[in-house]
Amino acid sequence: MDKRAKQIYKGLIRQKDMLSERSMLDAITSIYNSIHLLDFEKDVYNEIQATPEIHDYVGSTGKISECFPAVMKEMTTPESRESMVSFVEFETITEKLRECDNLEVDFRGVIHGWIRASFFVISRTLTGKLRKVLFTTRVVDVGMSSQMDFEKDMPVAYVVLRAIYDESHTQVRDMEFVFVNQKYCEWTGKAPEELIGQTIYGTFERTNDDWLKNCQEVMIEGKSSYGRVFAPEMGAWVSFNCAPVSKKDCCAFAFINSDEEQKQFETNEAVIYCTTVLNSERDYKTAMNKMFHTLGYTLHADRIFLMEVNNNMVETTFKWTCRSGEDLECPPKYPMHVLLRMREFMNTHRSVSLYEVDDFKQFDNSVYENMKARGVKNLAIKILYSNRRPIGIICVENYEDDHVLDIQQVLNKISYYVSFRITNHDLVDELDTVGNRDALTGLLNRHGIDRYTDQYIYAHEMMPCTLIMLDIDNFKYVNDMFGHLAGDEVLCTLANNLKKIFPEEALIARNGGDEFLVFMKNVTAQQAEPYIDRLVHMDMEFQFEEGHCMVTVSAGYVEYPKQANGLQDLFKKADIALYAVKLNGKNGAHIYEEGMEKEDRKQLGFNMNDIVENIPCALIVHEAKAEGHILFANNQAVDMFDCTDLNDFLQYAGLNCRGFIHEEDYDWLMEDLSLQNAAGLPILRSKRDYRVVTRKGTVKRVFDMQRLVESKYHGSIVYVLLFMKESCEELS
Repeated sequence: MDKRAKQIYKGLIRQKDMLSERSMLDAITSIYNSIHLLDFEKDVYNEIQATPEIHDYVGSTGKISECFPAVMKEMTTPESRESMVSFVEFETITEKLRECDNLEVDFRGVIHGWIRASFFVISRTLTGKLRKVLFTTRVVDVGMSSQMDFEKDMPVAYVVLRAIYDESHTQVRDMEFVFVNQKYCEWTGKAPEELIGQTIYGTFERTNDDWLKNCQEVMIEGKSSYGRVFAPEMGAWVSFNCAPVSKKDCCAFAFINSDEEQKQFETNEAVIYCTTVLNSERDYKTAMNKMFHTLGYTLHADRIFLMEVNNNMVETTFKWTCRSGEDLECPPKYPMHVLLRMREFMNTHRSVSLYEVDDFKQFDNSVYENMKARGVKNLAIKILYSNRRPIGIICVENYEDDHVLDIQQVLNKISYYVSFRITNHDLVDELDTVGNRDALTGLLNRHGIDRYTDQYIYAHEMMPCTLIMLDIDNFKYVNDMFGHLAGDEVLCTLANNLKKIFPEEALIARNGGDEFLVFMKNVTAQQAEPYIDRLVHMDMEFQFEEGHCMVTVSAGYVEYPKQANGLQDLFKKADIALYAVKLNGKNGAHIYEEGMEKEDRKQLGFNMNDIVENIPCALIVHEAKAEGHILFANNQAVDMFDCTDLNDFLQYAGLNCRGFIHEEDYDWLMEDLSLQNAAGLPILRSKRDYRVVTRKGTVKRVFDMQRLVESKYHGSIVYVLLFMKESCEELS
């Protein structure tokens, strides 16, 4: 560990809280590129400081055991990858730090060359178990890197020069090259071996005498120097900065092409403009469309596509073309594994890749053929990430590289904001689903429709709108006869039908149970009636394992502000109109009318079970055919046959009437029923006197009254009222 790092470390282990002293954090961040706090008890890391590349890949927080090996796998060169992935395993680090408080390892990175990773133990438990550890990385000293690494990473032209003084040692008369990087060699057209050890005046016929003046100020007067001059050896105007270095009599010059400065300025302006557009709109779709429109014209592109990951498929969610009105053909959907292969093909997830279309021949022939068919000549690609997870991809097709902007930098910087907007939108969608959506049907719930209708009425106070309230007729029968899964299927089918019948801008909600709401914006009741007519006449026929079922609906509707003066008044009057339909036979629709409030709704709420169980005779319902199944029997019937409950009675009867009718009377009764059925007689007016047998074997004489009816659920059925003959004779 170098001297300065040791000083920082000693200060750290004296701190109970790593962030309690701002000066300590400033000292740390002055040395290290990336700093993360590791909580080994919770297997969690938290970012304190990170380079854009590290932040883009690992995010602000995550699991140590999952993330660290993945980071090393991506960011180390092949020769050191295996050892580093093994080194940062959770158990390995824990073991290595068991007996020591700090640990360092150097490795070759794919971006910055030699990297030093350091672990500093901040706190342990009383038993010595790790608690908090500071993990840092930084690019190590130039001496630790190969010259190739240094040259690759230096973003500007850079030289180290040794001053050559006159005899009095007061004036600099020339400068000798001690170090040059690749960028300087490219600008001057010289190889490193042509420069190292040579002097400026001995190497270049034409150079700028200001270099000596700047070196003089730095070496003798101790001043840093900067400015903008024309450099003949580079053939361009450059901005420079000159400063002393640790090597005796040496100074360093860093040069930036002034043209590059302008390009960087334009690039930053483009990024600022695009991100301002993206963040200026609250509505997600509007913001994204405007941003891609701005980006498209900025990059002089033909087309831009944003493809997002959705259920393991990658599909287009936003598109832009420079030709307004063009029917833009989108790239096809791709399975998720294509995006993962794309990442491998691009060879890195951190940068933007620029391609000619022919480059994709080696990636995937079907993708290549699709691009050729759509006229793609070149494209820029940026994969979007959220917490190390690919969430989408931006494709810019047929861009024009006029060298005014750095296309890769523009896309790379904008991608952070686009990724955040996508992730934020997904989170808002998820919260909206939880708070405002019905889990079964996916429609709005009551809270959701209350919220959105209230917002609409508030914003469009005098605009007409219509609220429709509907429910399924006899829905309890569906649940009772076919089960709740069948009931759920009916509810989901009705929800899908509502979305097909009503316009896209209508708000559709499940109010609860089998009741639904439809709010039609800027629509009068008269304009809504064709939709309502389709609703009540729609075909909803189901075939379940237990049998066939036809479902109908009833609806009531009301218009705002013509008939109602607010949201609650709308709901109240739509409810009144709905129950007016229920009172008049169901399967219909009615608009609210004054006076409907006076309708007596008590009959709808009357408990039919009370009626059936309290009529003064036995009631049995069975199918109108030989061996027809018994569908229902009330408690008086159960008692009449000495049974304990309905199930006991059905078991005794064998599910049909043959089981309890005396065998000598059964045949003539069935013949009589067949004649009645054939004649279409709904009521048998004469009393039929016959015998029945109870579970205890007791023979009882009864007479009955029957009604033959047609049920849409069961076909022909018979309602039978059974009276004990002895009881009736006593009454007479």
